[in-house]
Amino acid sequence: MMGRHAEAVPQTRKTAELGSSVAMFDMVRYYAEGLGVEKSDAEAFRWTKQAAENGHLLAMTEMIEIFLEGRYGQAPNDTKAVDWATRHRSAKENP
Repeated sequence: MMGRHAEAVPQTRKTAELGSSVAMFDMVRYYAEGLGVEKSDAEAFRWTKQAAENGHLLAMTEMIEIFLEGRYGQAPNDTKAVDWATRHRSAKENP
């Protein structure tokens, strides 16, 4: 789908809305980079959080980094970063 993001977004969104954490995490890139959609930090964060909450390990890692660095419009928050690190460790240990 390289270069055809506008065509991929609706299908990816539908798959994400049906519960695929992989598709949710794909939506992050679309919104973070403005691929096939208008760039939106708020949407990139929303999809990252949703994917993480659905067990996507890389999304959990992203949540840690978001709160350590203050990305996607989120203020740095060590407490939230530690919370996501704890969730990540637990998910990794108990797949």
